[in-house]
Amino acid sequence: MKKIGSKQHFISYILLFFTSSIFICVDIFGNSLNVGEPKPKVEEAKKLTMELVMHENPGCPENSYCSPATGKKLSKWYDFLKSSKSNAEIENYIKSEGMPTPAWSTLEKYDDREIAFWDSRCPGHRKKNQKINEAIIFQKGVLQEGSDIFWDDLFVMHSPDNIIQYQIPRNERPIYMDGTEVVFIKEENDRYLGVKLDTKGNISITDLITPTELPHLVDCPDLLKNKFKSQKNNKPLYQSYQCQTIWNIQSKRSITIMYQLACI
Repeated sequence: MKKIGSKQHFISYILLFFTSSIFICVDIFGNSLNVGEPKPKVEEAKKLTMELVMHENPGCPENSYCSPATGKKLSKWYDFLKSSKSNAEIENYIKSEGMPTPAWSTLEKYDDREIAFWDSRCPGHRKKNQKINEAIIFQKGVLQEGSDIFWDDLFVMHSPDNIIQYQIPRNERPIYMDGTEVVFIKEENDRYLGVKLDTKGNISITDLITPTELPHLVDCPDLLKNKFKSQKNNKPLYQSYQCQTIWNIQSKRSITIMYQLACI
């Protein structure tokens, strides 16, 4: 029994020796004897920011095709809005730098253009040789479609013989009208901007108000349904449509609008 006990002590000693040797090796090659969880260096911790996890170019939307310059410009816009700004200051900024505005695009490469784009969530937009992407561009002036950038269509029925077509940013929904101008909310990092759009596509910033009636869904009149049918062949972007009534704060009555749906 004594021999067995001596052998056990010997084995315990050998294990203790090898364990100590391992810690010594860690000290020589790892520069640390801390057996706890190693602390990351400050420089490495700074690199593991949420922006870098989302995109290799900070400021760019997740899973988007977006250049470093575009990422910096998006970050600049968000930084600008962090402090309180008057409507006039925001409009001056937009005239100079542009406002990030949702659009549709058929671009496959951004090249030198200040644009971010990514795959559309709509299956019908992913057809080979007919691909349509969701995008963000920096809009400075009038909303105008180009060969590879286009907007949503909005139809406003002031009366049966007075239907006005607007071009509005992708997937935006007006909350009320101010005369002939449509007003919608733009949310940017927990800040809400009132954006006004006139019949020519000019953008301005306005103070938001609570309309007498909030928007609500209604059946589309035949006149607006026919507008959708006539547009669909020219713009294969949309699959369906939806109608709402929104309040006009000037005429003090509700107006029927129709916006088109890219996905059903």
